[in-house]
Amino acid sequence: QTLALTYQPLALFKVRPVTRCTDTLPGHTEAILHVSYGPDGKNLASGGGDATVRFWDVHTSTPRHTCKGHRDHVLSTAWSPDGVRFASGDKRGMLLLWDPVKGEALGKMQAHSKWITGLAWEP
Repeated sequence: QTLALTYQPLALFKVRPVTRCTDTLPGHTEAILHVSYGPDGKNLASGGGDATVRFWDVHTSTPRHTCKGHRDHVLSTAWSPDGVRFASGDKRGMLLLWDPVKGEALGKMQAHSKWITGLAWEP
């Protein structure tokens, strides 16, 4: 005996998988752990497992600066509200303040004894 099965789709629309990628930002040698857009929307910063902070031009998808100063994974990043300063925190509790235009560290402090997993600026 043969049993005939009838199939009818339940959805009225077809969902296509997202397979398009507009661009990539190669550079980090380990996983990217945090990204944040600058307040102007033209700049992007990323922190990764390679202990670097990278500043990117969003429109050209090119790196502006690769900043070294952390000794462990960069877990959190945050732009100042005016976009003039940038902060990053790592797995060892170290907090660094950056000048995103020059790509230079402005200050460094041991902020916690453990991981810094979140940063925020207060006006």
